[in-house]
Amino acid sequence: NTGSHEFFCSIHPTTMVATLQISGAGTPVARPRIAVKVLTGNLKRVRRSGKVPVRIRAFSRSNGASLTLRLANRFAGRVANLNLDAGQARRVVIKLTKRARKRLAKRKRAQAVLIGSVPFGANARASRVLK
Repeated sequence: NTGSHEFFCSIHPTTMVATLQISGAGTPVARPRIAVKVLTGNLKRVRRSGKVPVRIRAFSRSNGASLTLRLANRFAGRVANLNLDAGQARRVVIKLTKRARKRLAKRKRAQAVLIGSVPFGANARASRVLK
């Protein structure tokens, strides 16, 4: 049947709910796919500003994407609810948590890991050493 059909996971019915859109034309919609990149490797600049510039690029329409940054293997910041059209790229700045800024204060190097996620799509991952 064409139209919108809501469905849920029988194991996790309160947290895993979605709507399936079926068109009369039968044209499938591409699974959301994104790529992410950490744009700086300068630890001193990150320490001073408390921010890490990153880029997210969508290969297909990607609504509700989120970016999570980990520094030195610990949570450092997050940006959520990003909506991108197919082919669109956006520069985003992730503000570090106070705890992340304290951990970076005395480090000479830190591994930055950026994880991008989008509903119904595979996670994208990028890493860079800040020094």
